[in-house]
Amino acid sequence: MTDSRRGLILINTGPGKGKTTAALGTALRAVGNGMRVLVLQFLKGSWHYGELDAVEAFGGKFVLKQMGRGFVKVGGAETDPEDIRLVEAAWAEARKTYRKQGPFLFGRFSAADAMFAPVVNRLHVYDVPVKKESRDYMDAIMALAAWKAWIKDAEAEPWRIERYDSI
Repeated sequence: MTDSRRGLILINTGPGKGKTTAALGTALRAVGNGMRVLVLQFLKGSWHYGELDAVEAFGGKFVLKQMGRGFVKVGGAETDPEDIRLVEAAWAEARKTYRKQGPFLFGRFSAADAMFAPVVNRLHVYDVPVKKESRDYMDAIMALAAWKAWIKDAEAEPWRIERYDSI
């Protein structure tokens, strides 16, 4: 029997505490089984917490990078150029290793791409200038049949919240 290990992408979401702890517990198990781990945190922000110090003990076998500030303001008058820069940096970091395997963040389409679809939409709708590599990634997302169905369904939705409909 051959060893056919593949990368695994996990996304922990939801309200309240425990998502980082759950993710890092899974990552520790992988490191303990001789695998290398890369954790890219985008929405955690720049908060410091004890697990960051603990991860350093594993050296290059366990890398945790905080890529965002915790909030994203993209589109309209509240667009913050630093948020755009951080989004693009996170995408570039993911693509650095996997770009030869496909056009998505980790080569093949994954839950990470689905998580960033709303950000892609806002960048696109508000025509926010982005780097060519980011535009190529956005174009790959927007070419998906699922994306087209999502947009079509959204445009057909009759239910509106009047105060937001004119934004």
